[in-house]
Amino acid sequence: MTALNCYVTADAAHLITDGALYAADDGAISAISSKVIHAPHLNCVFGYSGTMYAGEAARLVLIQFNPASFDDLAEKASQHFKDIAAMTATLPNWPRSFDGVEIVLAGWSGRAAAPAAFLFRGGPHHGSPSWVAHQITRHQMPLVDPVFKLDPADPAQSARRLIDAQRIQKCHPTMSGSTHLEIYGVGGFAQHTEVMENQISTSVIRRWADPVGKPINPFSEANGYRSAFQ
Repeated sequence: MTALNCYVTADAAHLITDGALYAADDGAISAISSKVIHAPHLNCVFGYSGTMYAGEAARLVLIQFNPASFDDLAEKASQHFKDIAAMTATLPNWPRSFDGVEIVLAGWSGRAAAPAAFLFRGGPHHGSPSWVAHQITRHQMPLVDPVFKLDPADPAQSARRLIDAQRIQKCHPTMSGSTHLEIYGVGGFAQHTEVMENQISTSVIRRWADPVGKPINPFSEANGYRSAFQ
């Protein structure tokens, strides 16, 4: 389970994500890449987890439907994701289902003159159908600290504390379908993305020497475990 966190403060929407893509069958890293899709013309971003095709689905929403604003996108994204899922269901290599996928849309609402964020799930969840838009002010995955609050005075430092705790949390791979396999799923690097009224800011707040082709081992000195909490 990769890191996908979102916190909305008074002046920004924050995404805290990691950069490890891994094989669902054994947890070995297959690639290291950002899981944030920027739409600077709309002053918003997508963050995703579950499969790299979730990021491609977000890109297709932007390309196929050409939303006029963040507010326009937020209103219509639920149906857009349904349409993209139906369109790609028979394409080679694309998943037949987006069950297990989570996508967060975070941006600045011109209508509300404030930051806003929405969570979309690619499959049914606790009685809610797939791709329903849930407006959120906080979302933490994997869940390690239910009472965690992002410090608006120093969001990057509090984001580091959260991602450090998530890195050493074992969890089930989102798309594996296995209830037995447990892996460390947070790796590669940690990225903090802020969407404010007039800008999007991205910074790398942690780097780990996780080798591609091997499962994540957060307790390896080579992977920076000793320095991670300094």
